Amino acid sequence: MSSLYTLKESGYLKLRFSLPSSWREFVKNEDYEKLYQEAQKEMHSSGILGAKLFEVYQECKIEEAHWELMLAKRRGPQDPEEDGIWHDDGSRNLAFSLSLNEHPEEISGGELCLRPKAEPHKVTQLSTLPWGEAYLFATGKLNWEHRISLVSIGNRLVLVAWITDGKEGENP
Repeated sequence: MSSLYTLKESGYLKLRFSLPSSWREFVKNEDYEKLYQEAQKEMHSSGILGAKLFEVYQECKIEEAHWELMLAKRRGPQDPEEDGIWHDDGSRNLAFSLSLNEHPEEISGGELCLRPKAEPHKVTQLSTLPWGEAYLFATGKLNWEHRISLVSIGNRLVLVAWITDGKEGENP
């Protein structure tokens, strides 16, 4: 089954990465600036993240992938008003959520929720993954929406990327 078919049908793919050991130290020391800089390097086509993503881009017929990157940390307990809203990321093709959580079992909430735009009642709820695992998921161009549920206990840290086929954004 192709990646494009899986993304269109289920809305996501699960990926696993062997991340550099230095990333654990950056997270432990809350050195998010250095972690972000290293993540940017690894998103390029020769990096550990970019190389695997490039394979998926090719299968999805994304000829010229551009990305935006962000570290997202949610600390529980969150105020109920901080519960995520449904959105589709507009003109982006895919989004990527890489877990930087050593102990996801200590996190309650923070699930990635996906639904096809045409079937808003059909919600898939994906739990926080362990360190180095990621969800690559469909967004607006593939007619999917998503949100992150409220974190009630623990701290959820993910590296998020938005991937677009076109001439805007950063080149990998």
